[in-house]
Amino acid sequence: MTNKNQENYELKAIKCQQFADYYKYRNPNLHIYYYLKHIKNLNKARNNTYNFRRSLNIPPTAPAWYRLVHVTQKNPFIKIHVNGERTVHELLYKQANQYFSLSSGQHQLTIYPIGERELNFIHQSVTVDPGKYYTLVITEVSNSPVILAFEDRPDVPAGEAKIRFIHLCNNTSNLDIAVKNRDVIFPNLQPFESTNYLGINPMKLELEVRKTGTNEISRNLPPFTLEANQSYSVIMTDEDVILIS
Repeated sequence: MTNKNQENYELKAIKCQQFADYYKYRNPNLHIYYYLKHIKNLNKARNNTYNFRRSLNIPPTAPAWYRLVHVTQKNPFIKIHVNGERTVHELLYKQANQYFSLSSGQHQLTIYPIGERELNFIHQSVTVDPGKYYTLVITEVSNSPVILAFEDRPDVPAGEAKIRFIHLCNNTSNLDIAVKNRDVIFPNLQPFESTNYLGINPMKLELEVRKTGTNEISRNLPPFTLEANQSYSVIMTDEDVILIS
């Protein structure tokens, strides 16, 4: 079944690339539309192969890798303890730290506002798998602080880029992410979930957020300039849109 699906995705990718080439100098909007559809199908074909090979090659003793992103406005300066040891001395609002290694399994994370050692506002366990990368987002769900884990895919084919969206808005339901004035590329993104990655050539992207299944724009997004060999996550909260790589 996987091989058949992969062949279907590859054929769709080829067909969309042909349309993208046809419209390249005739209609720039349709060129972008078919090019993104080409990339989306190509990614699905690649993911089938990547996931199968990766499951065979990772030893159970391999470490995991994680980084933290702070998007809680109520506590703009925080410090983080992992298993009782201080690992991040200061993390600012809207800031991400570098990746750290961690043994696979369950770990305890404690988040403190800076200057208030005894008053933690999050104490939560997180489970990580060997060989995987994670973004751990410090956020709020229904006004309660929480850490949400999202698996990362930092690998990028040479010369390309890729992007995904993470929906952390408490006051918004399901969303569609679309090319500005064009078609949807990430449909039906649920609150506190992430999209899959979309691999793409380095370019400037102009996107918009719509209520799912409609053309009603719920949020205008800033232009995103994607550089080669970078993997991007766009985190949307009620207050901000945060691009990290």
